Amino acid sequence: MAFFSNKRWVLIVFFLDVVISLVVAWLGYRWMLEFQANNTLKTFVPLVLGVSSFLGIWLLYRSFVTFLFQRKGIRGYKLRGKITFFFLTVTFGSILIVGGVMFYLILLTEITFIDREYTTAEKILAGYQELIAYNKSEFERWNLSLLRYQEDEFPVVFEWRVSNLMFLRTGDKELVKLIIDNDASLFELFSDTNKKSLFLGEEKAAFIARKGQRFFASWLPEHIQAAYSTIYSSRDEYRQMLFLKKYIRVITFLVIVVISVPVFLLAFAVSVRVGRTLTSHIETLVRGTKILALGNLDYRVNIKSGDELEDLADNFNMMAEKLSVSNKQIKRMERLEAWKEMAKRLAHEVKNPLTPIRLSAERLLYAYTMNPDGFEDVLEKTSQIIINETKRLENLVNQFSQFARLPDPHIAIHNIKASAEEVFLLLKNAHPHVNMTMNVKESSLPWDIPYDQDQIKQVLINLIKNACEAARKENPAVTLTLERKATSVLITIADNGPGIPKEIQEKIFEPYFTTKNHGTGLGLAIAERIISEHHGYLWFETSEEGTHFFLELPAEEIREELDEA
Repeated sequence: MAFFSNKRWVLIVFFLDVVISLVVAWLGYRWMLEFQANNTLKTFVPLVLGVSSFLGIWLLYRSFVTFLFQRKGIRGYKLRGKITFFFLTVTFGSILIVGGVMFYLILLTEITFIDREYTTAEKILAGYQELIAYNKSEFERWNLSLLRYQEDEFPVVFEWRVSNLMFLRTGDKELVKLIIDNDASLFELFSDTNKKSLFLGEEKAAFIARKGQRFFASWLPEHIQAAYSTIYSSRDEYRQMLFLKKYIRVITFLVIVVISVPVFLLAFAVSVRVGRTLTSHIETLVRGTKILALGNLDYRVNIKSGDELEDLADNFNMMAEKLSVSNKQIKRMERLEAWKEMAKRLAHEVKNPLTPIRLSAERLLYAYTMNPDGFEDVLEKTSQIIINETKRLENLVNQFSQFARLPDPHIAIHNIKASAEEVFLLLKNAHPHVNMTMNVKESSLPWDIPYDQDQIKQVLINLIKNACEAARKENPAVTLTLERKATSVLITIADNGPGIPKEIQEKIFEPYFTTKNHGTGLGLAIAERIISEHHGYLWFETSEEGTHFFLELPAEEIREELDEA
């Protein structure tokens, strides 16, 4: 992706685009010259072809880079692609239908007019040719009769002597030059003694008559010369008309293409713009949904589009407001219930060490009263019991104090991958009997996210230790997996144990709930509270094949929005 996005590659593509566009424009200009187009078409058609080629190639390049190489970094690219595809499909279909109808109508009209002009021109040309032939015949007859009595009326007189021209009279230099330049055409007249006359030249023709061994030349009358010029120019136009008729389909098709390409490119640009605007609003709603899902019910979206998306945003904010109010009420009730339950559990946990302390004190009093000789021995044993249970009671109070007064997290940017690897290596060395593996799903997104490094390490240590203890006795295995998502990092701790019984799954995160003989029941409760204060989420999935604990922490941009909200 970096290769296709660096400045050098962009400059190379831009240069090639300019070269190709100039070549296309030059070919269009040559094509216009071939069809003898007017100056407007000579300027307009190459310009449109060049600009259309440049924009088309550049848009194709940007689309190629965007949709094939950068789409993972562009939010909403799938919807944008669908919108662009829809716009282009509709535009292409419209151009195809309208262009096809226009092509047929224009082609039909042009061919009809050209056929009519062709027929008319053919008739006029045939009439002119017959008329000129008649006038030439009359002129020939008149000049031959004039030759008998008035030879002096002919400005040029010459003879053919031994394959050379011998001029006897050169009254018109231009006529002499015409005869010299076309001496090969005169050979027919010289060699055929029965042929009396010949017309020489096209645009300006001369009449040559034979009398004996002499040849007399004069120009055709001006009215016949003008008719000749008209016929020859009409013949050229007639040939051009036949040429245009041959290529009328190609010309019409290319004209429609020249008109359609800018429309198609404009539709592409509009579709990209509309798709970007639409997906930006949808992206805002999706981001708001994710933030709400992460637990921040005070977040609101701000969309001012004046359409249904704005109504959807208002409904979203209304829903979030209701959820926030309901959540606060639920949390208030849950807090009261939690403290009630915690007080019960704390009282129960406190009673456990108090019972052996009371029994030890009673035994000590009994020994002091009833058995003074064995009092020292009883004193030593009961004192140790009282000390141990007092320590247990002190540890219980300290754990409760830690849970109740958990310090605020010190958020900073750290590499979560490095922190997880550090904890993993520490616990792998501490549990050599467990087959521990770590999987990191590769991602182009950075692993640097905001979190309290000490607290998150504490959570990971607690979860991995629990997984090691919950793994099966034979071939125990624990897997730590890291996955970088678009807006968060997901950490999974999996064991191959028997799973968590269904009847205790709802109590897993409750304070003082434990299934261990020497556990306090505050580890998961503290872990859940830490993750909650990081705006993250902690949950688990369990089955007979093992248990998966999932820890999700928001990325930097989501964390900033959550903190601002």
